[in-house]
Formats: sequence, C-alpha cells, structure tokens
Amino acid sequence: MRSRRPPRLANRIERMVLVAPFVGITGVGIPVWLLKFLAKLATVSGFGWVQFSRDRLLDRPFETNTVTSDPARFARNQAIVLAHPQLGIGPPTARWISTMIATIEQVNTMDYLRRIEVPCLVIAPTNDRIVPYGELEALSRKFRAGKLLTIPGSQHEVLQERDIFREQALAAIAAFIPGSDADPEQYTNAR
Repeated sequence: MRSRRPPRLANRIERMVLVAPFVGITGVGIPVWLLKFLAKLATVSGFGWVQFSRDRLLDRPFETNTVTSDPARFARNQAIVLAHPQLGIGPPTARWISTMIATIEQVNTMDYLRRIEVPCLVIAPTNDRIVPYGELEALSRKFRAGKLLTIPGSQHEVLQERDIFREQALAAIAAFIPGSDADPEQYTNAR
C-alpha cells in the first residue's frame, strides 16, 4: 500500500492569497503555442538569455500600461525604478518564457491542483490584460482549495490599483486571513 504524501505546503502555510496568479497569458501578439515553441527552441539552443521584447517600465507611458489604472501609483513605481534601477525588472527572456508556459501548463492540471489543500483566495481582476479572467475562473472551478474573488474593472496589479479596487482586495485578504489584527487603515491610506 502506497503512503499518502502530505499536502503541499501544509506544514508551512496555513492560507494563501493569490492575486492575479499567472495561470494563463494574453496579449502577446502571437499564438501561445508558437511562443512556447520559439522560447523552448531558443532555450535549448543556448539562447535562453535572449529577450523577446524591449518593453520596460521606464519606457512605457501611463496610457499604454497594462497593469494599473492609477496614474499616481504608476508614476511612483516609475520613480522608484528610476532612483533604484536594480529594483526594476527587464523584458522576459526566452528561458523565462519557456519556464513560465511549462509552469502554467503544470499548475492547471487536476493532478497538481488536487495536491494543494491549503485554503486559497484567488483574487481575479476582470480588466486584466496579462492574465485572462477566463483562465482565473477556469482555475477556480478545478481548484478545490481555492475560492475566487472577482474585482470588476481592476487591472492586473490589484494592489497597485486605484483605491476603489485595492480596498476590495485588502478587505477580502483581511477577512480571509484568520487572526489578523492588522489595522486596515494602515493599508488603505498608504500610497
């Protein structure tokens, strides 16, 4: 008789909050299967370091950003990266894209999701142009330990969003995490 493995993360984590988890991808300009093939080919050919885009936070105007509808928080993040370039992240490399797609495929399997028994709150922004909302809904249907919370109108970086969206997420997180004695005001007033 085979012994049952303990649930993943059960001995270290009591609850998890996943904000717009990377379980799907959209807006890449080419079919995902082709992106997967090209990234894998570049990686196994020794070109995993090649960047597939030139997009950087500092080069992007607020009007074309895909992460937040809050101009003040967007400008703050740009100022942080300008002052401390080592904190910025550059465009994804072929190796990163190849690993990301393989991980998305693995995470979305029933076998993988069945092993996670830690209660999870999945926060899903509906105006996300990076992770399709439909993928987050599909994940929640398969994920027995996960509960979906939809934030209508929010973009990808929910915690960097306008207060109308951010406060919903923070309230849900505070309600989901048992024994939280944090003062909700400290989060809602932070910029």
